[in-house]
Amino acid sequence: MLPFRDISLHVYITFYVDDKSSIYQKNTRLKYLAELLLHLSYISVKNLHVKIFTNNSEEYVLNATKPIKARNTANCTSEIFEILNDSLMNDEGIFEPHLLTWAHKSVLSEDISKAQENSYFVYLEDDAIFTEANLSYFIEHRSKLRSYNLIPSFLRAEWGDNNSEWINSDSFERLPKILEGHLEIDNNTKYVEVKNPYCALILLDLELAREYIDSESAKLKSVKYKHDFIWDTAATAALGLISEKIPQGHSSRTVVGFGSISSLPLIGSVIRHQGDRYANEIWWRHFRLFEDHSKSNLPIPKRSFLQKMQRVFRDPKLLFDLVRNFSIFTNIR
Repeated sequence: MLPFRDISLHVYITFYVDDKSSIYQKNTRLKYLAELLLHLSYISVKNLHVKIFTNNSEEYVLNATKPIKARNTANCTSEIFEILNDSLMNDEGIFEPHLLTWAHKSVLSEDISKAQENSYFVYLEDDAIFTEANLSYFIEHRSKLRSYNLIPSFLRAEWGDNNSEWINSDSFERLPKILEGHLEIDNNTKYVEVKNPYCALILLDLELAREYIDSESAKLKSVKYKHDFIWDTAATAALGLISEKIPQGHSSRTVVGFGSISSLPLIGSVIRHQGDRYANEIWWRHFRLFEDHSKSNLPIPKRSFLQKMQRVFRDPKLLFDLVRNFSIFTNIR
């Protein structure tokens, strides 16, 4: 392990278990959480505090947290917050499981109020992987971007079996167009505003965390009006400062670092998204991850006729529509 950095890292994780899921599905979700916690335990920071918010029992999650305990120091802790389903009711009295993604906000606010200057705060879902490289990338590029009022962000990575390549799971061909171009501060890195700034993760230093918790983006009732296409309950819990104090000439507050020579995303800017759910869904076509995202005409992996047919036959409604109107097939992505 690398020498510990004098940093306090506070981690907030949402872990939802659907009671109607199969045992296999439940075990898979728990495995994702365990993998995330294992990778978190490798991060070389002096203080590591992990808080898990789940609708399941503490006993169900406990074994997954053992890598954090293995750090063998009082400065590394894990806590499990059991959130009852009764707490996940919306204003209409309807059960809304995605409200679990907001359960950490009051704890985050309290931690921010007591934090030291060398503190960082990360919120993410249970199927992400967050590494030392991700933290180092953020710290380095946060200092470079500070004077531009921009924040370094990330791209989520999934492996696409159909084309045997890495896919950016938050990119869609139907996203709004943005201007081509990028910001270069030095000769090594160019900062690109990607079409979809959402990455299901928030990472903030103490200065940004104080700004976030006082912003409209940290309030459930107002955040859905902050962004054009990031508006649902779960996604807005990870909106962060994307739509706050946007610099002139930009459409969001965040940018992603790319190598000036390679024109590919910096390795530290890549967040692994376990399960590869979106990359292997034929209905949506995503951009390749390792491309120059400063271009507006990114290439999109093609789908074969056979792949499209397999997608159609998995969805009875789509098959019915196809028979009724054959022309719909040409629009399948």
